[in-house]
Amino acid sequence: MQSRLAPAGHPPAARPAGGPRPRPPVWALAALAALCLTLGCATTSRRTHVERGERYRSGSARFDAYFADVHASRRDLDAAAERRRRARARLARSLGLDPDAGEGSIARSMRERSERLAHKGIHLHVGRNGASSQGGAEGASPLVQNLSSCVRTEADTVEWSGRARHRADDLRRRGRGLEPHVDELPRTRRSETRHELRAADHDLYRQSERARSMGTDSEHFIESLRQAAEDPKRTHKTRTKAPPKGRKHRPPSQSPDEADPPETPAAEPDDFNP
Repeated sequence: MQSRLAPAGHPPAARPAGGPRPRPPVWALAALAALCLTLGCATTSRRTHVERGERYRSGSARFDAYFADVHASRRDLDAAAERRRRARARLARSLGLDPDAGEGSIARSMRERSERLAHKGIHLHVGRNGASSQGGAEGASPLVQNLSSCVRTEADTVEWSGRARHRADDLRRRGRGLEPHVDELPRTRRSETRHELRAADHDLYRQSERARSMGTDSEHFIESLRQAAEDPKRTHKTRTKAPPKGRKHRPPSQSPDEADPPETPAAEPDDFNP
């Protein structure tokens, strides 16, 4: 086919070597952008309501009550983490640190402050119920008040973590018990609800592991603060006891089935469209 730009009977002129490439038409760029947006939206829509942190509603009272409890469990976990973060931030500010200072920085600063107070005859004491001071008028100081509040919050987190793990594990068992009843739902809801159940099982496993980690972390932090406040000249290092060789570590509160992470199901063709 002859080019419209070349005279009849002559081939089109070749692009000079090194010359600029012709730009694609505007309509082609617009079509490409629209395709990318469509693919991006499709990928986002494949995420379940549970994965997005939303409460899923299937239209069935039995399933909706379960997903409401899953959503409430996650909210309680986030609230506990936020309470602990605020308590630590207040203590960090009392020590002249950034509110986001880590546990190690807080413990070191507390050790230095306690040593200075000890030279003045003021001694700090830390227990599960809080902190107190003897030998001076520091009992009403912001430092001791915030130290006491932080220790109580950490102790509450330790106790809460056990309840949170049990709650998440019970919900996992409850969700698995609902799987055979998915076929009782309207056909248009079955595929979507199965995906949401799987997502809930994964989310509850992560909740249980996060609660366990928070409890262990708070237990160690209480001991670090106690050592720093009562024995500032001693360097305290927290250690985690390793499980016996040849055995997989599993807390007594969990059965082997609950301690293992949920298996990721293979992709299957369906009409899932949340």
